[in-house]
Amino acid sequence: MPGSMRRETLLLMVSLLMQPWGICAEDVRIFEHPGNWAHPQQLRLTEADLLFNDPFTKLFGSRAFHFLGRLDNGTQYVINVFRWQYAFLGGWGMSVLIVQRDGSTYICEEKIPDREVTVAEDRFSIRIGNSSFEGADGRYRVRIQQEEFACELLVRSLLPLWQPGDGYVFLTEGGDVYMRLGVHCPWAVTSGYMVIRDNWMSAAGQCYGDRSRHSYSISRMSSPTLAFRGFTEAQIPPEERWFLSVLQYTAHPGYGSKRIPVLILAHGGRWVFTTKDYELETADFHSPERSSLAFPHRYNLRASCSGYRLEGQFVVTDLYHLTDIFTRLPGVFRPVVSLFFKRPVIFRTVGYFQGVVTHPDGSLERLYLPGQCEYSIVD
Repeated sequence: MPGSMRRETLLLMVSLLMQPWGICAEDVRIFEHPGNWAHPQQLRLTEADLLFNDPFTKLFGSRAFHFLGRLDNGTQYVINVFRWQYAFLGGWGMSVLIVQRDGSTYICEEKIPDREVTVAEDRFSIRIGNSSFEGADGRYRVRIQQEEFACELLVRSLLPLWQPGDGYVFLTEGGDVYMRLGVHCPWAVTSGYMVIRDNWMSAAGQCYGDRSRHSYSISRMSSPTLAFRGFTEAQIPPEERWFLSVLQYTAHPGYGSKRIPVLILAHGGRWVFTTKDYELETADFHSPERSSLAFPHRYNLRASCSGYRLEGQFVVTDLYHLTDIFTRLPGVFRPVVSLFFKRPVIFRTVGYFQGVVTHPDGSLERLYLPGQCEYSIVD
């Protein structure tokens, strides 16, 4: 085993032994400021409001930037760039996950040495070798150059920058256990190109993008965490298209098992409503062949807001990638590390949302929104 890996593993084990085990959930605040929920069109944010340059604390911390979309040809992708920090450990990472209409995939999840990363403190600009993420106020450019994948993704948001409520979740009285969420692309259109294993394709399509900052005890990760997004298909005229995003965390029991929900519904490039008050039921749990863990294959959703009523279900059709964090640890250390915390497992799937929107005048509109779903548990 390389010496650097041995040192990082030993430092991780020592840090786990130093965990603060006695934190209690008090004074919980979850995305307050109801006006921002009720009137998203009135919120005026700038890129500077969403830089998330909070300093890391002694707790586990992460800062992530996320783009997820569906191209007009049916190809779907997730692109993440992130940094995590815990005690003496930390680093940058980037993941590119692509699934094409025929089920073929391109998966690249890699750790990035700090010396290869340049981050601007006063604007959104991250450079990683020959790749870059930059832009402001709803217009972004994502350039990635890898051995088997390249892209120049130009993103133009149809909706302005947004955050749920005041953008903060506080799970303890002291405020050191918290989450920030900003949505730089609540619903966007894309252009440019992608090249997957020498196959060029247009990047025309639709996209969602958010960014987050987390601070919590490493032994008290949220579980489960789920998210699904759906986009009307490309052949439908833009003024008739719909977009749905659901993101939901469940805090660790040590933080009160609080539900942290965010829903966005938009139509024709305009807001319909945003809310944290909805009903979501997970159902049809099955285990894939490559894991003993089960994940839901159906999500039943009901929401009412601003005179609209939404009811339907997201149906999973295929699991295209499974991420098990423990598989990245040296085998000899996995039993020892498992004594102190459980492992996160992420199921990445494709599927569709189908349902009905009831308008304030009582008229009905049926939705069919293909997209992606992510379900993460700590086992």
